[in-house]
Amino acid sequence: GDYMALIYHAVHPYTDDRHVDETHFVLPPAIILPKSPHGRQMLWTGKQVVSSVILYISTLDQLATAALLPEEPGERQLQHINFEGANVVTHEMWNNRHAEKGGSDSYAKDPDLQEGRIVIRNGQLLVGTMDNKQLGAQSYSLVHAMH
Repeated sequence: GDYMALIYHAVHPYTDDRHVDETHFVLPPAIILPKSPHGRQMLWTGKQVVSSVILYISTLDQLATAALLPEEPGERQLQHINFEGANVVTHEMWNNRHAEKGGSDSYAKDPDLQEGRIVIRNGQLLVGTMDNKQLGAQSYSLVHAMH
């Protein structure tokens, strides 16, 4: 449904005569609702949508590179991007918002839960929000890391 439509529209400009197998970029749903008026409903997070686009583009780039290289025995293992960076929205802004709502201090002190930075491991967005620092014409942005 919506997940595949979002991915298709995001990667459509990159499609050409090469085929990327869905198993390389389609992620399992974060939530599966067993009972709904429309049957079983599968839901994905926004981070999974972004991750799928990153996985698609990096897989496509690796296939293009592999086509230029001589054949190696065995199957080539895909290597996806690992990336860390800062956001425009700092962790202090997230923490203050959380504290205003009566949140505990443990959220603010846990660096693994801070959305004020971005962490991508093996092509999957784990922490953070995408903003101009990752997508814009900045030095060391995600765009530069991928291309």
